[in-house]
Amino acid sequence: MKWHWNRNTVFSLILAAAGWWVIDHMIPPHVSGPLKVTVSKNNAPILDVHQPRAVAYGKTLWLDTLELESGSRLRHPKLGEFGYVENFFLDVETVLDVRKGGLYRFTVGSDDGFALYVDGRLVCEYRGDRPLRYDTCSVALEPGHHRFKLSYFQGGGNSGLRVTYVAPEGERARPVGEDSEALRFLPPQDAT
Repeated sequence: MKWHWNRNTVFSLILAAAGWWVIDHMIPPHVSGPLKVTVSKNNAPILDVHQPRAVAYGKTLWLDTLELESGSRLRHPKLGEFGYVENFFLDVETVLDVRKGGLYRFTVGSDDGFALYVDGRLVCEYRGDRPLRYDTCSVALEPGHHRFKLSYFQGGGNSGLRVTYVAPEGERARPVGEDSEALRFLPPQDAT
C-alpha cells in the first residue's frame, strides 16, 4: 500500500497529535511504587519530629523513591509539590526485602527534622528545625523482611527530603525505593 500525502492526511496527523496532547495534559501525573507516604497537615507549628500531632487533614500517596528535594522545596520529580508549604508531617513506610545480610548505610538529607526506624527501633534522628543537612545511619540487617519507617516534618521556610542507601560491600548509593541485588522494596501490606 502506497502512502499518499494530501491535505486530509496532514490534517488527520495534526488532529491526532492535538488529541494526544490534550489527553496527555488532562490525565494527572501518577507514579506507583513501594513507598506508602502519609502527608499530614498540622494545626500547630512543628518544632520537633516527636511532638504531639494536631492533624487538620492529610492524604496518602504511593511513591517510587525518596528524592524529594528540588530548588529548596519538597518536590517529587513527576508529581511536583505535595500541596502543603509548612507545618506538615510526612510518614514513609515500606518493607525491606533484604537478600544480602550485612551493614546497610542510609543517608538522610532533610530540611527539617526526621526519625528513621527499622523494625520499630530508632536508628537515627534529627529532632528539630534545620537547613538541608545529611546524616548517615548504619544498621545491620539479616536476610528477610524488615519494616522501614521514616517520619519527617517541615516547619517553615525551605524544605527537602532525600534518602539513599548503600548495601554491604560498597555498592553505589541508590535512592530508597530503588531495588538492588542486595535489597528490594515492597509495599507495607506485602510483608509476611
